[in-house]
Amino acid sequence: MGARYYLTTNFFVDFDARYRYVSGLVNRYHYERNTAETTLGIGYAF
Repeated sequence: MGARYYLTTNFFVDFDARYRYVSGLVNRYHYERNTAETTLGIGYAF
């Protein structure tokens, strides 16, 4: 999920959020892990 907000015609601010669920089947310790990661970026579109 994310959002991109254009400050001008070409300049923007980008925000992304991700939620990841890893099953116990792929974890060798047999317990579940949930992680969240966020990203904030700025950019210029040519």
